[in-house]
Amino acid sequence: MLRLAGTSDGGDLAAFLARAAALDRAVLVRLRGGGGRVTAHARLPFGVPVSRTVAGSVEPDDVTVSAAALLPLLEATAAGRRDPGSDAGRPDRGAGHRPHPGAGPAGAAAGQGSGPG
Repeated sequence: MLRLAGTSDGGDLAAFLARAAALDRAVLVRLRGGGGRVTAHARLPFGVPVSRTVAGSVEPDDVTVSAAALLPLLEATAAGRRDPGSDAGRPDRGAGHRPHPGAGPAGAAAGQGSGPG
């Protein structure tokens, strides 16, 4: 479940996801929560890791989702509850993947070196 503190946080995260998805429609985003903040990590198609931190929380506190699947939810409602794992188990979306222990934020977000599960 993704909870954002306000509409500006939802707008910031939506803009980040839109930019990443514009470069790679299949980009995965690792959401990590803690201390009242959520950080989204992604790796752009040319290998550059990027991140954005907004006020809010996410449960579980470390989940990888498809930017293309999460973006419409953020655009529809910039603040409130959103479940980034709602497409878990759908291999066509790549959502709901919990990274392997020890995976780095950018490598896990790009899905490099490991499959779902």
